[in-house]
Amino acid sequence: APLRGCAASDVLSGVTAQAVVVSLSAIESTFLMVSVSGVGAYHADHAPLLVAIEYLTALEGDFWVKIRGAGLAYGASMSNSSDSRLLSFTLYRCADLPAACAAAQTIIVDYAAGDATIPQVALDGARSSLAYGVIAGMATKLDAAKGAWLSGYQGKEVNYDQWLLERIAEVTAEDALHALKRYIVPLFDPLANVSVACPANKRDQISSYLTDRGFNVLPVPEEKLIGIFGGRLGAEAAAANGGSVAVPERVKGSSKFLPGAFAKQFVCGCPRCIEPGSSKRDN
Repeated sequence: APLRGCAASDVLSGVTAQAVVVSLSAIESTFLMVSVSGVGAYHADHAPLLVAIEYLTALEGDFWVKIRGAGLAYGASMSNSSDSRLLSFTLYRCADLPAACAAAQTIIVDYAAGDATIPQVALDGARSSLAYGVIAGMATKLDAAKGAWLSGYQGKEVNYDQWLLERIAEVTAEDALHALKRYIVPLFDPLANVSVACPANKRDQISSYLTDRGFNVLPVPEEKLIGIFGGRLGAEAAAANGGSVAVPERVKGSSKFLPGAFAKQFVCGCPRCIEPGSSKRDN
């Protein structure tokens, strides 16, 4: 059990079925993250969930072959944060978001419905890969000491890695399928929360796709982001569109919004930084 007095963090707000679609003209591919409730470090389903994730995302595994191999996305990954108890699915540099999501959902549904099974060899490979990752994290005395010290702040016993290795070794194919059905399937349900960054010309298409799937979609145009994060030009653009973002003040004699200008505000004048023969360091 977790150490006494160590409160577990929880970033889940309870809000579900939210989808935010941010459009950016600077990117050519789409990036997606889907999040649902995960499990904590000592949860009985933690090890089975880790094995299921490792099996699905393994090199030449289902996600690799049917998503990356089909040219739908450069990468697909899944992870569970035992601290935040958040399970996430991501698509990286996605060429066709609806098709990639459909392919991932088909993979999960096939296992959940019993149309696909986890071979014993693949299960052993997933468990071995996970075990190696845990052992590699404490390969040296310093790593082991650091891990033991951090465990106190993470609500874990000092021997947590050993405990997790024992649980991983006990996971069966039935355990992994249980974790898949209980935790991974909800990633493809409209109750999940979705974040998308996409090219500007795909914002409407992706927003419509998510709306049709039952999500409450919030499209965020690039102009709104520029108004918030774009410095003076962004503030001026926001003001032109009726916004109220304050315009940053300029630095006298230069624009702090040009590359390198910010650092020039803080030129050091100590003897170590002043070059021989000059009274100030070269700008």
